[in-house]
Formats: sequence, C-alpha cells, structure tokens
Amino acid sequence: MQQKLLIILFVLTALPATLLSRQYDKDSLLHVLHTTVLPSDKIEILNLLADEYAAKDLAQSENYANQALFLAQSINDDHGEAIAQFHLARVELEKNNSDRAFQLLKMAKIGLGSQPGSEWMGRIDHRLAVEYKRRLEFKNALSLLYDALDIFTNLNDEQEIAEIYNTIGGVYYDQANYDKAFEYYQNSFSIYSELNNERGMAALYNNIGEIYRLSGKPEAAMNLYKKAQIINIHLNRRHHLAVNYNNIGNIYLALNNIDSASYYFELSLNIGESIDEPQLISSASISLGNLFLQKNQYAKALNYFNRGYEVASRQNNIINLRDAALGMSKIYEQKKNFEQAYNFHIQYKTLSDSITNVQNQEKITRIEMQYIYEREQKIKEVRKQKTQFKNFLIAASLFIILIILVLIYGRQKIKIKHSHYAAQNLQLEKSRLEEEIDFKNRELTTKVMYMVHKNELINFITQKLVRAKNNFDVKNKSQIQEIIVGLQSGIDKDIWKEFESRFKEVHKNFYKRLMELHPNLTENEKKLCAFLRLNMTTKEIAAIMHQNPNSIEVARTRMRKKMNLNNKEINLNNYLAGL
Repeated sequence: MQQKLLIILFVLTALPATLLSRQYDKDSLLHVLHTTVLPSDKIEILNLLADEYAAKDLAQSENYANQALFLAQSINDDHGEAIAQFHLARVELEKNNSDRAFQLLKMAKIGLGSQPGSEWMGRIDHRLAVEYKRRLEFKNALSLLYDALDIFTNLNDEQEIAEIYNTIGGVYYDQANYDKAFEYYQNSFSIYSELNNERGMAALYNNIGEIYRLSGKPEAAMNLYKKAQIINIHLNRRHHLAVNYNNIGNIYLALNNIDSASYYFELSLNIGESIDEPQLISSASISLGNLFLQKNQYAKALNYFNRGYEVASRQNNIINLRDAALGMSKIYEQKKNFEQAYNFHIQYKTLSDSITNVQNQEKITRIEMQYIYEREQKIKEVRKQKTQFKNFLIAASLFIILIILVLIYGRQKIKIKHSHYAAQNLQLEKSRLEEEIDFKNRELTTKVMYMVHKNELINFITQKLVRAKNNFDVKNKSQIQEIIVGLQSGIDKDIWKEFESRFKEVHKNFYKRLMELHPNLTENEKKLCAFLRLNMTTKEIAAIMHQNPNSIEVARTRMRKKMNLNNKEINLNNYLAGL
C-alpha cells in the first residue's frame, strides 16, 4: 500500500506546470494528502486542491490555499507560497475584493523572482496585468502582458497566448484605440478558432462586436453578439451572458428601439444582481440611465446613474465612473442645475483624460514597439541558429548517407559473394540430386532386369527339367518334380507391383503430373511411360512386358499421338523426364 501511495505522490509532484489546470480526482488528491509526510509534497497537493475547487467551492479553495500558504511560509518555500497567493488572489477577485487580490498577486510575483521564465510567472503576470488595466495603469499592464506573452510563446501555449492577445486588445479598447484593439482581438479569435475553444470564441465575438458597434456598424455588431449569446447560453456562462445582453441593449438603444433595449438591459441587471457582480450591476444601471435619459424621464435616469456611480466608486471602476458622470452631467444640465452639471462634467473630463491621455498612449506605443523589436531580434537569432543547425544537419546527413552508402556497397558485395557461393552450392546440390536420381534409376532398372532374367532363367531350367523328366526312372522322377516346384516358387510373379512401388519412391509426383496432363492413358501406357522415364531400351521394355520389340515401338507411336506430341523434334524420353 505504501508503495502505491509513493507512486501516486511521485506522479503528482512530477507533473509539469503546463498541466496544472487539468482536472484531477479530488478523492485521490485528498487520500495522498493525508498519507504523505513531506511538507513540500503537502504544499504541492494543497495548491492542486485549491485550483481544483476554485470553480465549484470558493470556500474550500480558499481553505486549501491558506493551508498551503501557511505551510510554505513555515519552511520558506517561495514557490509554494507564490502559487498559494495566486489562488488566494483568485478567491479575492471572486469576492470583488480587487485591492487585496492586487496585493497578493504582487507578492506572488516577488516570490517567483527566481523563476522568471516559468509558466507560473506568466500566469501571475497576466492576472496582475488585468488588475493594472482595471486601474488604468496601461503602461504597467502592457509591460507585464508582453512579458507573459514572451513566456507562453516560448512554451508554445496557444491557449494562454490567445488570452493575452485578448487582454492586450482590451487595453487598446479602454483607450479608444479601436484599430489596435481590433487587430489583437482578431489574433486572439484566430487562435481560439483553431483550438475550437467556444469560451474564448464567445468572448471575442462580444469584444469584436463592441468594436463594430462603436465604429457605426450595428448590424455586424448584433450578428456577433448573437453568436456569443448562443454559446454563453449553451455553456451557462451567466456573467458573459449579462455582458452580451447589455451590449445588445446598447444596439437597440442606438436604433431607438426603446422596448427591446429596456428588455435586454433588465436581463443584464437581473443576472448581475443574482450573482452579485458589481461591474455588471454598474454597467447595466448606467445603460438604463442612458435609456431613460433618451426618453426624457430624468428622475428614473438619475436614479440609475446614481446607482451605477455608487457601485463603480466602491469598485474603483474608472470607466463606469466616467460614463455615469457624463450621464448625470447631462441630466443636471436638462434640469437647469448647472453647478451640478459642471461638477459632474469636470469629473467626466478628468476621468476621460486619465484613460486616454496622450503621454500614456505614447508610453504604451513604445512598450509595444520595444516588444516587437525584441521579438524580431529573437526571431532573427532563432532563424540564424536554425540555419546553422540546418547546415549542420545537412552536413551530418550527407556524412551519414556517405557512410550508409559505403556500408550498403560493402554489404552488397558480401551479398553478391554469398549469392555466388549459394548458387554454386545449389548447382552442386542439383548435380548431386540428379546423380542420385540417375543412380536410383539405374539401380531400379538393374533390379527389374535382374528379376526378369532370373524369371527367364528359372523358366528355361524348369522347361528343360520337364522335358528330361521322362528319361529318369520312377524313383528320380519324384525328386525332379520337387526341384521343378521349388524353382517355380522362386519366380517373382508380380514384377510390376514391386517396380511401381520403388518407382514412386524415386519419382514421387511423376504419375500425378502425367495423369493431370494426359488423363486418358491406359495402364499399359502408364507402365510404358515409367520405363521410358528410366531411359530403358525397347528391348529391355519388351523383355519386362513380355512383348516383342516391334509391339513396343507401335505402342510408343500410338501413345505419342494420344499425348499430342506430333512434333518429331520432341523426344518422348526427354518429355517424360521433364514431368
């Protein structure tokens, strides 16, 4: 059991940072947490649990992150402490406590100072940049974003690259630099599309739609908002859906479709209130303020503007403060309260200038150009290294190919030699087999002829004794008869059967091949073919078959016709030998 736990622990602690967002089995993590002893391992698992619970149980996520933080601080584990602070910052953001989250993220960045190129540093830089952006510190935000982009480009993490492009686009959007915002939003959308990431695509549909809306293209904007709405409903992303509804409402308001605008603004506000999201409440309230301002219902408009202004003040949301101040300035102007109108107009102007001041934009441009220049230098250096490496690979490949060719040539020479020797061996083996078959053929022929001559000799002697028997007296006749019977018993009565049996042992497939080609041959013709296969002469065959030589020649001629061997150049013996 202990060995299994060690294996699980090793797997968890050896996981690369790129996999830390992956879902794990909570029960397995808790089991390993309660069985492990090393504090560094506990910190790692506690941070994994904080990450695992972040989306579903904020209290549990905070609990595990605090445990990891306490343990990391007690053993001076800077890395573990920084990761715990990152998770706690996420919790604080969910609680709408952005100032506390901002401080935690800055401490986490300091804690990871010894790991400048790590994925965790990239994630912290990105999250910290979002907070700088919210505070309109665009220079700091963009600097961190390009640092994070550099990290994730080196790590080839397309998902994070797409998110950073989206945030950079947001920086330019907040400064009303819509051309630059559109450029980065498009880059982000292209990556999300390749990854088939619906969440990212929905966010970019909304963001690019905003660019179209503010550029006077309401139909194009509405089309993208609707696409984002479909995805967000499908994924049950209520926060993003509220943003979609607010943007759709603004389109209808611009088209003077008050009822539709009011419907969508109310949907957005209801979602914001149900999930207690101050930014959504503030934005939807300001949108409703603009709607009632357009309807000249100043009391309702002022009520909504006040609410949006108060919520934005608590969250230090400068963009919403600016929009609320502008709306209230217009209302007080209509109500002839010029002092209040002037005060809110001054606020609007101050806030607007703080967002779009030229000096800040110039710094941002310099940061972007510096990043682009450094990236180009890195790309040139990488290309140079790639070219050198490519040339080295080409030279090494050519050298290896040369060695391989030499080895192949030598191997081929050896193969040719071996083939030559093998061919010689095959020829020798063939000659040996042919000689062996020829020897067996001669042996078979000799044996058959021996049996024939033996039978002839016995018959000759028997006939002599039979004719001479009458010349002997009675006493000797019985002895002569016994001799005759004895000689007759020594005759091989079935020479053919023994011959055929031995013939098949030597020429196993002869009869099979012969009958496949010439199935109409008689038994005598089959015998004749076998004798001819052994190169026996007509006289020898006649002696075996007890026929005169002329009969054998006639049988040969008849058999040639039956076998369709009309061409006289074809030798019957050679033909049969080839079967």
